[in-house]
Amino acid sequence: MKQLEYLSAAEIGREVNAGHISPTEVVRYFEQRIADGNGDLNAFVYTKFEEAEAAARQLEERLARGEDVGPFAGVPFALKDFLPSKKGWIHSHGGVKALIREDPVDSEFTKAMEAAGGIAIGKTNAPAFGFRGTTDNHLYGPTCNPFDHRYNAGGSSGGSAAAVAGGLVPIAEGGDAGGSIRIPAAWCNLFGFKASVGTVPSVCRPDAWSATHPYCFNGGLTKTVEDSAILMSYMAHHDPRDPLSLDHGHRDFAELMNRPIDGWRIAYTPDFGMFPVDPEVAAVVENAAMVLKEAGAIVEPVDIRLPRPLEEYTTIWLRSICVDTAIELELDRRNGFDLVKDPRLLRIQHGPDRDPGFVRRCLRTLRHPAVSDHLLPAAAQRGRRQHAGTGPHQRTARGTSHRVRADLPREFLRASRRLHSGRLLRKRSSDRPADRRQKVQR
Repeated sequence: MKQLEYLSAAEIGREVNAGHISPTEVVRYFEQRIADGNGDLNAFVYTKFEEAEAAARQLEERLARGEDVGPFAGVPFALKDFLPSKKGWIHSHGGVKALIREDPVDSEFTKAMEAAGGIAIGKTNAPAFGFRGTTDNHLYGPTCNPFDHRYNAGGSSGGSAAAVAGGLVPIAEGGDAGGSIRIPAAWCNLFGFKASVGTVPSVCRPDAWSATHPYCFNGGLTKTVEDSAILMSYMAHHDPRDPLSLDHGHRDFAELMNRPIDGWRIAYTPDFGMFPVDPEVAAVVENAAMVLKEAGAIVEPVDIRLPRPLEEYTTIWLRSICVDTAIELELDRRNGFDLVKDPRLLRIQHGPDRDPGFVRRCLRTLRHPAVSDHLLPAAAQRGRRQHAGTGPHQRTARGTSHRVRADLPREFLRASRRLHSGRLLRKRSSDRPADRRQKVQR
């Protein structure tokens, strides 16, 4: 048998579709890879081998009937242990013991992979609340980089990145708002792609316009661009329950990626005018830009000068997260999980590279009149049908977003518009958050 850990997901799918190897053989091969390698990496937090083998047998029956099961036929994939991703499994919100619950729905990644013939095999590690660029937590511990176990795999999709780079699975789930796919992909020598707004739908309740992490989209960690292109062909679609979702029709990204780029104008900036960049990293990126130029594109260096410093943009993004997180904390309290008083939650927030004031900021947000007097009562009413696929939100597709937004008070909507337009950015002051550089070495 070939060394499957060196093949991409698409290459394994072609082998299965050609009848050179069976889905059961593929699944068992990677089960052994996980058993042998996960102890060193700590990429997986739990596995579902029996369920994966049952799915493989069902796939073999479909192949025997001559069905087209998809380009990822028999490919085992991993899911991120953060948000719900496969109905009936459990998630811990990144190793937060108080938040362990059953997944009520499948994620967009899971639906896409299963439609393409993939088989779920287990869940991978993530930091608490998915709120860090490294992967560790008090419940499961840190995830090591496959290339050097002294270092972390990155985050927040670090468990998935380590699993793919370490050859434990060919492809794995990630989610990205501020780099949670791209950071671990860069650290683990993978391809990580965050789709543009509106490409991959995000169905959230009770607030259809956002999530606890604004502009966070589902995606994958892959070995090749081809794998990500095939995955995106299955994930990109219109969903009327997401007000930001765009309808571009079906697009074959695997075909689009091979089109020539002659004459394309590509703007290039090494640092967006504000980010410190390591010289070695800057050189690699510049070389990549020159490859595009050699392929026929017109690469134009641009000098970007944003009107505010990086710290203020970071602060406003974090404050926007605090609003939805505060609502989530209150809904959890009303459902019997008082996470604010739970010492396990507070302990997770402390440490040399964590933010001990996160929960306190959320509490201050809860006490704001626009939230406590108006938004929370409306959210509590909708909390029972918080997850997609239930409640009246699905009855009128195009009216959903309007009705959900109409529930919010005018005071809150005005503040939200000011928030996202940048008008609430503070002027420079001495209370600006200090630069916290996270240690990546274990």
